[in-house]
Amino acid sequence: MIWDQCFLPYTTIEQKRVAVLVHAAAAVVAICVWVVHVYAAIWVRGTFGAMTRGQVTGGWAWRHHRRWLKELVGGKPRDQGRAMAAEYCRRVSGTAPRMTAFHLED
Repeated sequence: MIWDQCFLPYTTIEQKRVAVLVHAAAAVVAICVWVVHVYAAIWVRGTFGAMTRGQVTGGWAWRHHRRWLKELVGGKPRDQGRAMAAEYCRRVSGTAPRMTAFHLED
C-alpha cells in the first residue's frame, strides 16, 4: 500500500484489513449509485437535453419539478404568470384546470 511508508508505525494489520474492506465496500456503493444515476438519466426522457443545453420544456418541468416551475412562474407579473401556467397545463393535460397556486380559474 502506498501510505504504508508514512503510517506503518501508527496502524496495525487488523486496521489495514478493515480499511481495505471499508474502501472496497465504499467503491461498490459508489459504482452502484453511479449506475443507477446513469440509468435514471437515460430512462427519463428529456434529461440529456436538460444536462447538455441547460433548458427544459414546460411539460418536463411540470412533470418532474412542479414546485420549481411554480416558483419560476410565480416570480413573473401576475397576468403573465397566469398565462404561462395555463399554457403549461394545456400542453401537459390538454386542459387548463383550476390551480390555486397560480390563481387560475376555468
